[in-house]
This record gives sequence, C-alpha cells and structure tokens, in this order.
Amino acid sequence: MREDQLYRIPSGCALVGILNQDGSRMSGDTIIDDYPVIMIGGSSRDFLGEYMAGGLIVVLGLGYDSNCSPVGKFIASGMNGGKLFIRGRFQPEQAGPGIGIEKPTPEDFDLYLQEFSADLSLEIPELKRDDFVKVFPTTTRPYGRVYAY
Repeated sequence: MREDQLYRIPSGCALVGILNQDGSRMSGDTIIDDYPVIMIGGSSRDFLGEYMAGGLIVVLGLGYDSNCSPVGKFIASGMNGGKLFIRGRFQPEQAGPGIGIEKPTPEDFDLYLQEFSADLSLEIPELKRDDFVKVFPTTTRPYGRVYAY
C-alpha cells in the first residue's frame, strides 16, 4: 500500500473525503506526487467527497444489492477536482450542484481494485463496470456565482 492511500473495509461514516486533494510535496530533495485514494468496501453516508479538490474515492458497496444506493445525500457538494466511483444506484438528486455523472471506463479504477484486494488479502467478487457511476466536477468553481461580486 502506498502512503497516500487510505483503505476502509467496513461501511464509511458521514463526511468521508472532505477537502481531499492531490498535489506535489517535497520530501528532502525528492518531489513526491500525492494522489490519495480512499476505498470504501461497504457504504458511506451524507457529504461524501464534500469540497473534494483531487484524488479518488471508490465506494464498492460490498454486501449491498446494486439496486440500492450505498451513499447518502449531498455527495460531492462543492467538489472542484478528483473523482468518485459509486457502485449501486445513484440518483442525480443525491449529488451537490455542478456535478457530472457518467459510466466509468475500465482504466479508471481497475488497478486500485487489484491493489485493494491484494493489500488486504480480500477476495473481491467480480464487479461489473456497468454497476458503477463516475461522479466528477463540471466546474472548478462550483459556488463562484455565489461568492463573486
């Protein structure tokens, strides 16, 4: 497991990934690119990825029927970077403003699923890409009109 990853096996609590961001930092004379990845095995409640500015959050919804929603409300409120993948039913009204929703590509997260499984010695069932949605920001300033003069 890389140091910039956080894995969570059981269901997540509310407010996971708030202000999650990626970027570069210095470690001695070396530049380290940080790309935080949060893998949630079960579910998460309200405000997942609020004000997220980078990185990746994956909600696997293990133990949930793919017809149920493993997340709460106000998902990605204020999000201006990064992306979320949610397995299961996800309705646009569960998201905050300025959020796009589409089907993910295989390259989007397959690598992280393999790492998650290997690092934690878990047998993850075959997950269909069609059961996931990709949630992403459509703007870098979701509340720009509210705060602009």
